Amino acid sequence: MHSRTKGILFSIELVILLAGLIYSIFTTIDYVKDYVFAIAVVIFVFYMERRYPLPVGLIITGYIALLLPTVAGLTFEFYALAFKGIGYDKFLHFTSEVVLVLIFYRWLTDHAPKRRVILHVLMVILMVLGINAIGEITEFVGSHYIHITGATMFGQGDLLPPTIQNDLVKYDTWWDLIFDLIGAVTGGILAVLFFTKRSKHSRSRTNKHISQRTK
Repeated sequence: MHSRTKGILFSIELVILLAGLIYSIFTTIDYVKDYVFAIAVVIFVFYMERRYPLPVGLIITGYIALLLPTVAGLTFEFYALAFKGIGYDKFLHFTSEVVLVLIFYRWLTDHAPKRRVILHVLMVILMVLGINAIGEITEFVGSHYIHITGATMFGQGDLLPPTIQNDLVKYDTWWDLIFDLIGAVTGGILAVLFFTKRSKHSRSRTNKHISQRTK
C-alpha cells in the first residue's frame, strides 16, 4: 500500500513540475533551469527511496519543499513577498535545511551499523550546510560570470520591491548562510526528537525491506 501511495505522490509531483516547466518555456525562460533541476531531484529521490525507504509523511514534506522555490517562488512570484523585512527567500533557506537534515538523518541512521546520535546529527548538519554553500557559490558564479539574473537558483537576486532595503538584502549571501545554519540546527533537533526513539522493530523492518529490494 505504501509503495502505491509513494508512486502516486511521485506522479503528482512530477506532473506539477512538468506543468511549471512548460509554462516557464512560454513565459519566463530563465526559470526553466530551476524546473529541470527540481525534476531531476524528484526522480533521484524517488529511485533512492525505493532502495532506502522513507516515511510517507517525510516524502510529502520533501516534495512540498521542492514546490516552494519553483511553483510558489518563481511561477507565483512569492519571492516578492516579505514579512517584517524578511524575504521569502530566507524562509526557503530555513525550511529547505530542515527538510534536508530530516531526510539525510533518517537515511543515515536507518542504515548505519551503530546508532551514534550526536555524531550522526553533526555529520548531517555539516553535509547539508556544505551542499548549500555550494549553492551560494553557484549563484555567485552564475550571476557574475555567466550573467544569470533574477531569483533563480543559478543567479543572485530576488523579486523583492526596491522599498525593502535592510541588512538581509545588503548582505544577502551571508544571511542566506545564517538562515541555512538556523534551519540545519532546527532540523537536527527535530530529527533527534522524532527519529532516534524508533523501536528496533521499525529498524529491522527497514533492513528487511532493503534486503527484499536487492534480491
